[in-house]
Amino acid sequence: MIALFLGALAANVLNIYTNSLSALAVYNRAKRWQALVAGAVVGTLMAVLGGLNFVGYYEGFLLFLDYWITPWIGILLVMFYVNKTRDWKLVESGPKVIWKALLAYIIGLLISVPFMNLDAATEGLILFIGPVANTLGGADISYFVSFIAASLIYLAYS
Repeated sequence: MIALFLGALAANVLNIYTNSLSALAVYNRAKRWQALVAGAVVGTLMAVLGGLNFVGYYEGFLLFLDYWITPWIGILLVMFYVNKTRDWKLVESGPKVIWKALLAYIIGLLISVPFMNLDAATEGLILFIGPVANTLGGADISYFVSFIAASLIYLAYS
């Protein structure tokens, strides 16, 4: 039990540290301890609420996360395999924002909205079924649509 507790504590220390640094990247006027406390409070509230239906919320979270990740994976694959962008120095000294990639990402995500079934992905938490998903009997193919759309848009404009 002690080993499990210490393992969970060690993992959560890294999570709260990363969380507070991410918050400071978005809002740099806060102090690190303020971001840490805010992250701890929000994380605790989410854990308590998520514990009510853990498996359902976790599955919904993973499915919802896929909506955001899939178009970005398409863009990264185009950058790596087509444009041959493989310079690790871009991470440290590259542009702060690659606007063409961000625009392709947003457009690809917006194009996929009619294909989404958020009702199924969030177990009724978000009551939205896109018109195409509704026509397909609730099938959610937005992952494929956003991946292909974002990839093609970025390929066309990069």
